[in-house]
Amino acid sequence: MQPVLFWGTNETKRLECHAEGNDLFQLFIVNVLLSMLTLGGYRFWGKTRIRQYLWSQISFDEEGFEYTGLGKELFRSFLGALGIFACLIAASQGMEYGLSLVAPGFERTVGVAFSLALYLLAGIGAYSARRYLLSHTCWRSIRFGQSGSSGAYAKKLLFSQLLSVFTLGLSTPFRRNYLTSYQLNNTWFGSERLIYDGKGRDLFACFLMAYLLLIPTLGLSWFWYKAEEYRYMAAHTQLQGARFAVTISARQLMRLTLGNWLLVLCTLGLAYPLVLLRKARALCLHLVIDGPVAYEVIVQNEQPVVAVGEGLAGVFGLSDF
Repeated sequence: MQPVLFWGTNETKRLECHAEGNDLFQLFIVNVLLSMLTLGGYRFWGKTRIRQYLWSQISFDEEGFEYTGLGKELFRSFLGALGIFACLIAASQGMEYGLSLVAPGFERTVGVAFSLALYLLAGIGAYSARRYLLSHTCWRSIRFGQSGSSGAYAKKLLFSQLLSVFTLGLSTPFRRNYLTSYQLNNTWFGSERLIYDGKGRDLFACFLMAYLLLIPTLGLSWFWYKAEEYRYMAAHTQLQGARFAVTISARQLMRLTLGNWLLVLCTLGLAYPLVLLRKARALCLHLVIDGPVAYEVIVQNEQPVVAVGEGLAGVFGLSDF
């Protein structure tokens, strides 16, 4: 396969968003109406249509992205996840009832085990959904991809969450870096892998200050920390010689987040297309890519395109656009 010409100048580049609010709103209304008529069944195809539109309206270096996922793939994946979820509930109820007969008092352990299993499934679902989304995202006909194990990620998620509980949240920067490192170091664009070299300890002082100021600032210090976290993680991520950067400030992040919440609440969800548009424009405005003066040769990703993967994430409400 012929190599693909990537960044060839030393100019700082950004993504560009060409999406229009009217187009998104029309798609959203049609999706809502058809979902109501099909008792929710159409929403998988509706999500696919919105993704196809948004991806095609975001470009880099004058080349648009492409989303190749299918509604029927999301639908089949969701049905399979429902089956797994139903079997887990049935097994839990059966074991709990059996223990209540032979060993009263021990049935509570089943509830604890069930909660842990749900958390692991949520982690598997989140990682599998990311794998599906990346494998169905293309730029210049080159697919993104994700390696690694969803099971391994789920274990890391559970372990880091338990540690966060025992440390009263003080391990949060280490937890975020731990999970982000696994995700990004297993993320590919064609034949090239992203490299992330951030350290949780570098964010701890910033996090501790935001943690101590959380109540006095009525939670606003969290936006300051999240903006610092985004900037740090982007700065420690690279693809070949290209470096990433995020330029969003705490005030901009706060306006974006609170504005989106207010739009959804005040319009009873009707402004959700505007929320998607605001997120897409913020991503394009604040994500900076600085490539070296060289040609990067990137060939097609050899990882298979997965046909399922978002089912569990959908059941747990973790699947997004």
